This record gives sequence, C-alpha cells and structure tokens, in this order.
Amino acid sequence: MAGAAGTVALQAVPASAITTGNMILGQANDANSTTGLHPTAGSSPNPLFQVDATTATAGDAITAAAGSGASSNAIVGTAGTGATSTGVVGTAGNGASSTGVVGTAGIGATSIGVVGNAGTGLTSNGVQGNAGAGNQSIGVAGVGGAGGISAGVLGQSGPANSSAGVVGVTSTGYGVYGQATSGIDVIAGGNGRLAQLPFTAGGSGAPSLTPGAGQLEMLREDDGSVWVSRAQAGAPIGTLKAAWKRMNAVRVDAADGSGNAFVAARVLNTINSTGTGTHSGPLLPGEVVDFGPFTNANGIPTDAVGVIGNLTALASNSTGNPVASFAVAGWLALTPGGVSADPTNPVSNVNYAGPVNAVPNFFVIGFGTGANAGKLRIQNGGNTKVHVLLDVFGILQ
Repeated sequence: MAGAAGTVALQAVPASAITTGNMILGQANDANSTTGLHPTAGSSPNPLFQVDATTATAGDAITAAAGSGASSNAIVGTAGTGATSTGVVGTAGNGASSTGVVGTAGIGATSIGVVGNAGTGLTSNGVQGNAGAGNQSIGVAGVGGAGGISAGVLGQSGPANSSAGVVGVTSTGYGVYGQATSGIDVIAGGNGRLAQLPFTAGGSGAPSLTPGAGQLEMLREDDGSVWVSRAQAGAPIGTLKAAWKRMNAVRVDAADGSGNAFVAARVLNTINSTGTGTHSGPLLPGEVVDFGPFTNANGIPTDAVGVIGNLTALASNSTGNPVASFAVAGWLALTPGGVSADPTNPVSNVNYAGPVNAVPNFFVIGFGTGANAGKLRIQNGGNTKVHVLLDVFGILQ
C-alpha cells in the first residue's frame, strides 16, 4: 500500500522537537541496538540529556533497572578526562529524606547498585553525591543486598598513595558514617590499618575540643598519644581538655617494633656516675635532684611517658663510699622530674635502715613534662648520704 513512496515513508524518523517543544512520552521503545545521544560538532549542550521532574506530583525523575546478569549495572558513569570531571553527580533536594543517588543492587552474585569509575584527572570522582539541606538528606545512599559479600557502596582506590575508595569531608558533621543493627558499623579489611590525617597539635595535654554527646570519640596527637572521650549517661564528662582520657600502654617489648623483649637496663648508678648527668656521688641529706632525661637511650623511646622498674638505696659513708649498713634510717621519694614530694605529707618509695647495705623497691612512675620531659626527681629524706640505683624493666608509652 505504500507504493513507490514506501521506501521513504517507512524510513526511521528520529525523535525530535522544536525548541521549548515536547517529546512524545509514554511509548515503549525496545531495540537490539544501543540508543545514543550525540551533540553536533558546533554545539556543546550542558547537560546533554535532561529530565525535569520538578512539576511532577510524585515519582522519580529517572529510574534505571539493572539486568539479571551477574555483573549488570543500573547506571554506569564514566568520568571524562577533565581535571574535575565526575562519573555521576547526584544532588539531593531539600526534602527531609532526599537522596542524591540511590543504587539498588540486583540479585547477581557481584551486582552493585552504583559503579563510578573516576577519570585520570587529579580530582576526578567516580561518584559524587551532594546532600541537600534536609535533616536526613544523603548525598549517596547504598543498600547492600542479601549476598554474603554484598556492599551498599563499594569504593576502590587507585595505585596512588593518597588515593581513596571513599572520601567523606565535613566541617562539623560526620565525614563517613556507618550504622549497623546487629553487625559491624565500620570494618577495616585487609591489613586492618586505620589512618588519621592530619594529626592534632599534641604535646600540651588533651585535645582542646569537646566530644559529641552520646558517642565514643578517639583521636591521636602528633606526639604519639591516643585519647578517648570520657562519657557517662550519654554525655561527656567535662568540656574541652577535661572531656578526654589518655590511653597509655605498658610495654615490655622493644620500642623498635621488632617484637623482641625489652632489655632491662640500669639507667642510674650514683656510685660510678652512670646516668647522673651533672650530679656526682651519693645524694646528700635532704638533697633533691632531677636525673635524666632517660628517653632516647637504653631502649626507652623518645615518646615514652614513664617507666617501670626498681629504685634501690645503697648505704654510704661520709666520704661517699659504699658501706655494709646504713648509719641512720631515712627514705627516698621518686617523683616526676620537677615535682617534689609534699614536705608536710611526704611520700616514700624506699625506706632504708638497719644492718643492710641495700634496700630496693618496685615503682611505676611518669616522667616530668615541659623542660623536665624524660626526667625523674629523687629526694633523700634521711640525715645521711645515700647512693641510688635505678633499674628499668618496661616503659609507659
């Protein structure tokens, strides 16, 4: 019936519309070939394809359903070569639960809700979701399927040392948030490494910020100290520095990480002037001396905050030579460098007396701080000269 004009009338007519005109919607289109949209060489429309659903009563602007193949994808966004090109950009609206991009994985064993392959640009992103102003708005929401290793969002970093599979940046909120009902909120697979960048200042006590209410917070300062928030009944105990507790570790292994045992060392011996610095000979009656610093020597690392060991008092005569017994009774007080025992309520680590030449006692003590970092103070509370030995068996770090 087409007659001679059939070959013309039955040719495929491309879908088109004049400017501000409408495309015909609601018609099924099923073909074996991929449908492509290509701009002409003389124009660069941006965006190339746009669906405006702002006036729609309900529903989604675009819905893409992945096939049943094991590696099928609902949407694949490949970033261009521009330095800031992005595979998929999803901008959430201002609804209370609006979401920039929602990817629901299919039933395939390795199906993925959203796949974003970043380009070669220095700041290219595979998937970028900008959350709106809603209280529960989400830039990217990924819901894992029922598979044993299914993932809501899977980010794979490149070979660069600073590349990251998933990056979360925030000013006051949460950079990355993971919530599980009975599983694990956040897991570090592989070698289990966790990094914190940048470090806080450190070296002057606890962090000067107040942790959030009802949550555990941990951070590491650049002096090697690790801090955990102090909380009770869902609220921080104290504010700013007072809201933090330092986490110290007792170490009896070598500080070089080799796994070898810490080698006990005699770090102070006033008989042969080992570790005495400018002090020579026994402690005089009532004398107070700061010894050290003991760090960065004898296996004690520079970031050690204290030591564990024995303090020994050795009997001495008036000329400073060791003798067989103590002439009178007395005591030694071991305190952090720069800190003296209270003379009105003195404390002692060793009480010496009687017909013996040495009296030892075990101690756990922290070093002084500031100008006295790494130092220990020893006070002779007796009316006689006393030699001192200090042996270290472990460290506090």
